[in-house]
Amino acid sequence: MKLSFSKGRKAPAPLDELGGRADGALAILLEDGERVHMSASRVTSALRYFLARVQAGTGLPRRLAITSALHGEGVTYVTRTLAAIIAYDTDSTVASIDLNWRRPREQEPDEVRPSTLVDAVERGAPIESILRETTNPRLFLVDSGEVALARRPGMARSRGLQRVINQISERVDHVLLDVPPVLASSDAILLTQLADAYAFVVRHGTTASTQVEMALEELRGMEGCGIILNRADSNVPPRLRRMLGA
Repeated sequence: MKLSFSKGRKAPAPLDELGGRADGALAILLEDGERVHMSASRVTSALRYFLARVQAGTGLPRRLAITSALHGEGVTYVTRTLAAIIAYDTDSTVASIDLNWRRPREQEPDEVRPSTLVDAVERGAPIESILRETTNPRLFLVDSGEVALARRPGMARSRGLQRVINQISERVDHVLLDVPPVLASSDAILLTQLADAYAFVVRHGTTASTQVEMALEELRGMEGCGIILNRADSNVPPRLRRMLGA
């Protein structure tokens, strides 16, 4: 009898029914088993600490926007990880809403697309149809949908979008808004204003302190929950971190 041994890393520990792993990592799985998100255990641990600080302070807002200064700082990753933590660690329900509109593309004849946020805003799709269920019954995802570049500022300030966000808020305990970067999107400020407060993501080696300052200046007057330092240490000056309690 031959025994074969595979080289390389050990297979990761299995996920439980809610997407958790024994080392603290968290996944988001759709009902059909498709994995759409996986957070490392160290990231999950750090964001659990962030949530604990927010909860011990003013409390976690019903609506929290997550944004950054530039693209590539990990806002979507952070947003989905925070949503997974809230749904996994507490009895609260949470919806993670993507507000990074996609460019319109031609649909294939037999293609069936899931309903999106745009479908609810512009075509009256029921809220239940855009809340994508996951294997955690407390966690829902909402896809943005397609909006042409020129129409995005109008969408951001539309009453229809406000109405849909309000309707989603009535169905879950917390809404997390995945917002485009402040310095790269003309509608980021308008979208952030849909929330009760915001968290600001900075990725080490990506954003200069001057860019962080510019973005935070644009957000002045809005309630801030903290700066989330993504991927190791940040070059954000301590005085900026103290501004938001990071």
